[in-house]
Amino acid sequence: MNPVALYFASGESLYLGAALLILAMVASRLKRGRLLRNVAAWLGLAMMVMACPPFLAVIDLIFFAAFLLWFIVSNRGGSTPAWLRLRQGSTVVLMVFLLALTAFEFSHRSMPVITGKPSDHLVVIGDSISSGIDSRIPPWPLVLEQTSGVSVRNLARPGALVREGLTMAEKLTPNDRLVLIQIGGNDLLMGVPSSEFGQGLDALLSKVATPGRIVVMF
Repeated sequence: MNPVALYFASGESLYLGAALLILAMVASRLKRGRLLRNVAAWLGLAMMVMACPPFLAVIDLIFFAAFLLWFIVSNRGGSTPAWLRLRQGSTVVLMVFLLALTAFEFSHRSMPVITGKPSDHLVVIGDSISSGIDSRIPPWPLVLEQTSGVSVRNLARPGALVREGLTMAEKLTPNDRLVLIQIGGNDLLMGVPSSEFGQGLDALLSKVATPGRIVVMF
């Protein structure tokens, strides 16, 4: 994948966007460079939006309102005590939002420590990405098996939806102690309602996640 596309698809632009916006807020105290500061502010906001952080819609609306308030106030030349307090207050509110939202999102980026009983093989439940899209290119489970020497049992099916993962899960045995789930892209492409997707995923995880088994999901 193109590195630029991968950068935005990964959501990493959230942090650079926040940094640009904070830089613009700091520069707003200067009388010169207003155009450059405004460009940095809108560019930072755009990068944060392109990251698509999974915040509640009401949080997004409050954040955007705080940004607009700060942007308007910082570009007006009022010098009365009330106006200065409004400018300082809008800056503080937006700064707190930026730091809180980025810190909250960053807390979900740390990789979990996987613990449990050792397993001599991996089982994959997935769709076309795992089963193979092109017959001339080996699917990634096979590549993993060949490069790592770890046995991989691939139950993935082309075009599978989340609800079809239950059929794959029926083939699991008590000896399958490490299961990787990579499924859901076809639900998105076919416009499956989020409520139906959620129910299917809950059912799949309830079936797969049994005591003594490690489940990893992308």
